[in-house]
Amino acid sequence: MRPLANGNGDAVENFVEILQVEIVPADRSIGRRAAELRAQRRSLRLPDALVIATAQMRQSPLLSFDARVMRVARELKLAPAQS
Repeated sequence: MRPLANGNGDAVENFVEILQVEIVPADRSIGRRAAELRAQRRSLRLPDALVIATAQMRQSPLLSFDARVMRVARELKLAPAQS
């Protein structure tokens, strides 16, 4: 994220807090699902696959500002986060 690159990590923390986002560590099942997603969709990058896999495995809504990630999420019938 640009704020981190600019040395403003507090902005990132505030953003996460305002949105009430839960930070979830990737475990083996999430990693495996991410690998499956990448095998099915070669253009999907690992960080994006991990985000999508986490939402799937946790049965959680997905929030992303990346249109490609949201397109894949829709294809997988993942619920978008409510704004």
